[in-house]
Amino acid sequence: MKKSNFHYVLGIAAFATAAIAAWFSVTGLGKLFAGAAISVMIMAAVLEFAKLVVASYVYRYWKKINFLAKTYLVIAIVILMTITSAGIYGYLSGAYSETSSKLQISNGEISLLDKKKEQFKQRIVNTEQNINKKNTRITSLNNLRTSQEVRLDSLYARKSYRQAKIVESQIKDADSEIKKLTKETDSLLNVVNGYNEDISKLDLDVTGKEADNLKGDTAPLQYIASLFGTNMDKVVNFFMFLLIFVCDPLAIMLVIATNRVILENSEKDEKIIEVPEVAKKIEPEPIPEPIKKIDEVVSYVSNDKGEFKPEKKEPVIDLAQKIILDDIKSQGISHNASYLKFLEVLFKNGDAKIGDVLPFYDAFLEQLAIANLIEIKYVTEENGMSKIQVLNNRDKEVRDFLTICNLFKITDMSGKDKKIIKDYQLSKDIISLLSK
Repeated sequence: MKKSNFHYVLGIAAFATAAIAAWFSVTGLGKLFAGAAISVMIMAAVLEFAKLVVASYVYRYWKKINFLAKTYLVIAIVILMTITSAGIYGYLSGAYSETSSKLQISNGEISLLDKKKEQFKQRIVNTEQNINKKNTRITSLNNLRTSQEVRLDSLYARKSYRQAKIVESQIKDADSEIKKLTKETDSLLNVVNGYNEDISKLDLDVTGKEADNLKGDTAPLQYIASLFGTNMDKVVNFFMFLLIFVCDPLAIMLVIATNRVILENSEKDEKIIEVPEVAKKIEPEPIPEPIKKIDEVVSYVSNDKGEFKPEKKEPVIDLAQKIILDDIKSQGISHNASYLKFLEVLFKNGDAKIGDVLPFYDAFLEQLAIANLIEIKYVTEENGMSKIQVLNNRDKEVRDFLTICNLFKITDMSGKDKKIIKDYQLSKDIISLLSK
């Protein structure tokens, strides 16, 4: 990518970043002030645009703005950046709250299921305690029944029939109670099994909801939160502040960077014309005293009232100028009506002043083409660089014109900064000498 086109890339990046920041900010402020959302969003959008313009203005004219205005504008930019950041935070926090509320509802449902599981587990514990009591009673009755049966045999052996009948009645009562307790125990075991099945179903429900949470929008945040041993809200706030710190300040810096590159490119375009090698080769011998101006012959005549008035005559060519004219003509450079038009372009229609820096040679050719004085085309060389080519063999006219300007000291090509050193009117008079 050419350096001259880099400001387009910077401009696009600045516009995109500023647009994204503005969208988040304007939407977020609209949510914060829902009662007058449209009005607030319009105001915020205008302020966002104004902020970028003010940032560009402050950067470009920093040295020309007075202290009070400069202080106010900088403070205004900082406040607007703070407002933008608040709007972005409002938008992001609102988006997170919607996702977070779904997760909270799911976690609440999981909590209710866990409470139900605890209730079932407590019921199982109580039921098992009851079963254990009944089993203990059954064991006692079985032991009692066994001892009664032994006693019954001894009573019949002693022929104590009355006592034997009483023991038989007690054995029957024990058998009846054992059967009853056994049925109750079996029933309680069925209840315990039912509770266990309910707990299994609840476990499946909890697992399903937890799996849904891991598949949801907050899954990465939950993972990061667990990784750092903190809650998800802190993780989200950390990321939101990172986005706020980067988004709008980066947009402002990109705008400033774009302005800087544009200004640097403009300064390069305003640099001086490179003197063609032809002009350098035909530089005449140094003249002892540089020409400061064209001498004019002035005579005085009287009018009807007897007053004397000066009357200008044609400029006189001194010896130094004649030497230059002869040298120019010896090089095959003759008068050309286009030279005055070229001079007009060089002096920006007379607006250029002594000391102004000249443009590059290619830039000067482009200015002549814009003025419809020459035709040019852009040619790509083997190294990939673009070069301007003058059509219709008019390249020599431009180079001859620059040679004339150099020799007559209209322009100074000797120093580092190539500048204009004669005013426009005097330069026109000098160029007109070629037609004499």
